[in-house]
Amino acid sequence: MTSLPQVPANLSQKAKEVLEIIPETDWHPQVIDLLSAHTNETWVVACSGGADSLMTLLLIHASLLDKQVRLVVVHFNHNLRGDNSRNDALFVEEVARVLNIEVVIGLAEKNDKIDEGTLREQRRSFYRAVMKTKSASVLIQGHNLDDVAETFLWRIARGVGVDGISAPKPVQELEGFHVVRPLLSVPRDFIRQSLQSAKIQWREDSTNEDNYYLRNRIRKNTLAQWKKDSDRDLLKGVGRTRDLLEEQGNALEELAQDALHQSLDSGNLICNKLEEYPRGLLRKVITLWLTDNMKLAAVHQYHLDEILDSLTTKADFKITISSSFTLVKKGNMIMEQPVLSKSFEWETIKIPFKLKIFLPRHYFLFAEVISLNPETRSAILSGKVDQSENAFINFECSPIELFLRSRCTGDRFTPLGAPGSKKVKDWMIDRNWSNDRKNRTPIVVNSSGQIVWIPGFPPASNYAITGSVSQVIRLTYRESASL
Repeated sequence: MTSLPQVPANLSQKAKEVLEIIPETDWHPQVIDLLSAHTNETWVVACSGGADSLMTLLLIHASLLDKQVRLVVVHFNHNLRGDNSRNDALFVEEVARVLNIEVVIGLAEKNDKIDEGTLREQRRSFYRAVMKTKSASVLIQGHNLDDVAETFLWRIARGVGVDGISAPKPVQELEGFHVVRPLLSVPRDFIRQSLQSAKIQWREDSTNEDNYYLRNRIRKNTLAQWKKDSDRDLLKGVGRTRDLLEEQGNALEELAQDALHQSLDSGNLICNKLEEYPRGLLRKVITLWLTDNMKLAAVHQYHLDEILDSLTTKADFKITISSSFTLVKKGNMIMEQPVLSKSFEWETIKIPFKLKIFLPRHYFLFAEVISLNPETRSAILSGKVDQSENAFINFECSPIELFLRSRCTGDRFTPLGAPGSKKVKDWMIDRNWSNDRKNRTPIVVNSSGQIVWIPGFPPASNYAITGSVSQVIRLTYRESASL
């Protein structure tokens, strides 16, 4: 269904038909309780034009006949598929017009970052802005029971705890509003069958078939085979497992909050109090302390492992959590040691893949190996990459190890497209960089000390991407939103 589907004039009546097929009693019970407590308010429904989000919009619309709720539809155009992306937006606009619902369309700027995480954050930023503008209390999304299974498989390979593996949740509090997902108890196939029986068409996103995205590969290959091999209703079991994990996670949260209260002294953690608790609970306690008390937006598991290991050995430690936050253990106390130094010199460190390195002035560096798709290759070869934030390094001629250091006297660099080598200092002067930017900008080097990339410049000429390269190292240098 890549063409623009016909939106029936009696779509409101058809919405009532699908509500009879998937009544409120089949929605996730947590969602029913939340929505019942937020009548006489503004609800926002996120709709891509696909089957799941369209069904969610129709069900919510049909269920509001006896409720005083202002409904708004939002659609975010990622601007990646040309006319197809525009037609998605036109379809959602037409659906909203026929249903007599206000619609807000967001449009992404063209950029080279098309990974799943970046696209998801673009949507979320747009949704947050709409929620604030409309003073809305509830954001409704169309995730289904298959999404629960996909997320389970997707996250378990990353190594996650009970909170991470119980996502997506039916009800989630986020920045002053609630995100709800009514159809988490309904399988994807049943949603599509229900729309077909009511003769309602939807839009299909061609990128859902693109094997470039991990979630697509899981959906088409791993989950499909899992369903085939299972001797029972797999999705029903996954849904039940998710509910149980969330229930256990909530219990762990309550225990951790109490343990944290018992372990605090003037905002610092008392080690001999922490030692009374099992490691699994301690992980949650320290996470709560860092996020709620210390106001860190995110905590990496490798930092938690380091803290927990030090508690076991009773050894003092000093751990740099971010560019502005250092954690120290001295004797019986764990406390913050603010980073007060104005100097931006740091030792040469090996760059880990898929882990953020936090740097001065609230910046981070992130490295990962990716496979090139045609759009990213075209952006690189045409010079449309934002070189202040991104570099794509030829993986085939790159050393396995890359390192990070601060600028050194006498550094020389030959960026791609330059006629020759020149001192890094002179390159920066030519671009009118401030002293602050000169000092805080990291230098990425290989094991021989040769400069591979400086954010703000193209990568070194000997690491250029050619038309035959299939894998690259993507380096991202960006201001951190978590600080």
